[in-house]
Amino acid sequence: MIYKLTDQVWFGDANSPREACDSVKSIINVAHGIRRRFYYDINEIDRYAFYVRIPRADREVWDDSYFSLFESVADMIVAKHLVPVLCHCQLGGHRGPSAAIAMGWFLAGKTQQSLYTLNEEAWRLTGKPPMVDAKGRGRYYAQMFEALRKRSILA
Repeated sequence: MIYKLTDQVWFGDANSPREACDSVKSIINVAHGIRRRFYYDINEIDRYAFYVRIPRADREVWDDSYFSLFESVADMIVAKHLVPVLCHCQLGGHRGPSAAIAMGWFLAGKTQQSLYTLNEEAWRLTGKPPMVDAKGRGRYYAQMFEALRKRSILA
């Protein structure tokens, strides 16, 4: 399933690249575990589409180097006009929407207001509030949100 966070930023699960392959110009895979089917999806994507994998497990920190990598990818997408962009993970309920919030924030000028607006919209679409459970799942979202909040422009 594909969710449209904005006209330029979408998110979904492992099957979403196949579903959106004719509609998006960029695909960001943030799944921490790559499976064989992801490689098959690449063959179905338009050869001119930009595809990048930026994996991060829930328990790994969204640190300055990961933020810089994500920002560089966002800068390239903007510079080359490679939107809409699809952010996906394996199940589509945590890392994918979190990465889409981050990408939307970059595209919207890194404002605090855009961060909160995108956050509310992502969780409205999925019907799942952000949380960290006892096993540590949810840290990707929590760390992403905090990293972006600290770097937000007050506008």
